[in-house]
Amino acid sequence: MNAREYVANFTRRILQEALSSAMPAHYERRAAQFEAVGTPRCSEAAHACRNAAEFWRRYGHELVVDELDMVLAEPEFTSRGWTA
Repeated sequence: MNAREYVANFTRRILQEALSSAMPAHYERRAAQFEAVGTPRCSEAAHACRNAAEFWRRYGHELVVDELDMVLAEPEFTSRGWTA
């Protein structure tokens, strides 16, 4: 692997990690907001948000890898030397 391939792979992994960790945090914040309301319906919504957060923790990397490769293959990135 040459330096350019290493940097491209490193960039892809950093972005993948950022996206995968952002989704659970988003759903956890939403769960807290629903819990603060305190109604049974909002408690159910909070539970659903926590389930979504757990789903993203388990499968987030797998879900974003193809989309991330597609975005990094676009001309605005490849012109800067980033390749998927």
